[in-house]
Amino acid sequence: MAKVRVYELAKELGLESKDLLKTLNDMGNSFVRRHRPLNLRSCAG
Repeated sequence: MAKVRVYELAKELGLESKDLLKTLNDMGNSFVRRHRPLNLRSCAG
């Protein structure tokens, strides 16, 4: 599965990056940072 940056995914979803980061962190992905690639497989949970 491809890696995507958080701010790119947020833009695609029409969200602010900070809101997406908060959601991901609430889901237990506290290692996620705005400019680092996001492994979507590890976030699928």
